[in-house]
Amino acid sequence: MDSLGIIERLGGYRGLAGSLDESPAVVHHWIRRGIPARVWPRVLKLAEAKGVADITIEALAEAAPGVPRRPRRRGGAGDVPAAAA
Repeated sequence: MDSLGIIERLGGYRGLAGSLDESPAVVHHWIRRGIPARVWPRVLKLAEAKGVADITIEALAEAAPGVPRRPRRRGGAGDVPAAAA
């Protein structure tokens, strides 16, 4: 199961955000980046409360890597040093 599957099983990103007291935008990012380990205990507790037995620590670990992030651009103005332009 991937991060999206886990999030959907727990009420979608808006529902999960409300249950975990997180921003919906933050939880939405987890779909691509994976669910961060810092919230795994709360996710597991919520899954248990909802009776969703297939969300385990193993499922969270398997879904953790997510899609690799693109590196952030640095600098600006095309990232070309002024001397080289």
